[in-house]
Amino acid sequence: MIEPSSSLLKRIHDFFRRSPTMYAIVLWVFVTYWTLESFFLPYVVHKPEYFVELERFIFIVLFILMFVNFSISHVLKHKYSSYHKIFDQVHTIIHEIRDLQSFINSELSKSNSNFENIDSIFRIRIDLISTHFAQIFSTITGCRMRSCIKLIEIVDGIPYLYTYTRDNDSKIQNLENDRHRRDLKTDSMEKNSDFIDIARKKIRWFFCNDLTKRDNYISTSLRIFQKPEGRMGKIWYRINPSVWPLEYRSSIVWPIRQAASPLQPNIDDLRGFLCVDGPSRNLFTSDIDPHIGAIVADALYHPFREWSEAMRVYEAHTKIQRKSRRVTEKKV
Repeated sequence: MIEPSSSLLKRIHDFFRRSPTMYAIVLWVFVTYWTLESFFLPYVVHKPEYFVELERFIFIVLFILMFVNFSISHVLKHKYSSYHKIFDQVHTIIHEIRDLQSFINSELSKSNSNFENIDSIFRIRIDLISTHFAQIFSTITGCRMRSCIKLIEIVDGIPYLYTYTRDNDSKIQNLENDRHRRDLKTDSMEKNSDFIDIARKKIRWFFCNDLTKRDNYISTSLRIFQKPEGRMGKIWYRINPSVWPLEYRSSIVWPIRQAASPLQPNIDDLRGFLCVDGPSRNLFTSDIDPHIGAIVADALYHPFREWSEAMRVYEAHTKIQRKSRRVTEKKV
């Protein structure tokens, strides 16, 4: 896992914060000494030139440390202050998921369930949830982030991925491409490191702050959008990042899954994936950001399971109706 830059800044800041008294005393002693020797001692004692230069060097180093500490404190304060702004949006998402689950349960309890209405409203609300999710990480990172939900479909025993929804901003740009890739069955789950690692290794999420430097990273999107220079190998991406073909460099992926638990030891049901990505490197904070998405991904499991089962019943019912209609037409 690649360490985000914000965690490195936090480590440096914590180093100074753990011993502020010693840091302040050393700085105060040296500044006092330098002030005295600059204004008074030259009239009393003559020191070698190299000694004067050494003192200046030490003073400059201490001044730089002060500046770095102040700058890091400012950056971290801005970074972590953004988190208090997202709680309302997180609550909005959980609120939407709760209402969506209640709606599906209510509709399925009816004897004459309107499956087309269930499907239509489900998609509208999931679109809204995906947009809110992208806005959360846009608030955190300070740049425009993208969000999508990918589902799994099995064709001839092979698991493929397709994009069910995106946030409103990126949906318009990728709508036709997403449809085309699903029709051609372009995105085999086996050929995407992030999704297959989650499925096979049962990891909680896929986290990467710089995909250009991640070893053994494979993606069907890389193959589709790869520039001619990229065929020279992954090392070329590190030497010349401008040839990186994807719109994103930082990414987190969460499973929409019911994993085995003490209450459900024999269940491991993976429905799809919740994804967020951004255009720059080092956008995420490893000790906070993955947990935000995990909350939403876990909450999405039951609505997607109920919707999936409802669509399965609807498709079976539709096939029966078509078969019955054909039989009737033959008799006529």
